Amino acid sequence: VGLSVPALFTRTSTRASELTTARTCAGLVMSHEQAQRLDDITTWMTTHRSAIHGTSAGLEPWQFYGPSTRIGDRVHLFLLMRPYETITVRGLPVRRVRQITDLASGSELRWSARTMILDQLRSDPDGEITIEVPEHLLDPLTTVIAIDIDGPS
Repeated sequence: VGLSVPALFTRTSTRASELTTARTCAGLVMSHEQAQRLDDITTWMTTHRSAIHGTSAGLEPWQFYGPSTRIGDRVHLFLLMRPYETITVRGLPVRRVRQITDLASGSELRWSARTMILDQLRSDPDGEITIEVPEHLLDPLTTVIAIDIDGPS
């Protein structure tokens, strides 16, 4: 049975909280490594909650090579694979991209847009966004990038 990204993380988050509580309250025996992993997931979920809870499906698979979610005018990108210095997102309304940030730190990221020459004549062209991801912002579990887009997308 497949789960959407929000459903998977919600279940993982809930289960992690339950297990953390059970470990501390009921004397549950688990290894130090298991306890540390559970604590790491709980911390990650707390920091990245807005990218999971209350969201819907994000971009199409051809637009970004990884999971994504959407809530309102914000798209979240989950960077699961490394190494990367830049990431590319396709098919976005490039003139309406307002801001791109690292969700955990709130740091604004450098980015550039590219469209086909003829599309540049249109008032609202779709194009490709290249986002620079500094190494010091990489999350040990999964880095989440937030793209804010003005208006309906």
